[in-house]
Amino acid sequence: MASIDNRSRFVVSVAKRDDLKQTFAYNREAALKTYFQEMKSPELK
Repeated sequence: MASIDNRSRFVVSVAKRDDLKQTFAYNREAALKTYFQEMKSPELK
């Protein structure tokens, strides 16, 4: 039987910093969380 999954990409962006925008596949949640933590560093506001 077929199943329907949400296979949307996750998009991480930083306001006024288009160079930091990245997309992650639906099954790359660990990489997404790592990148998100990097973006919360004190160097970026």
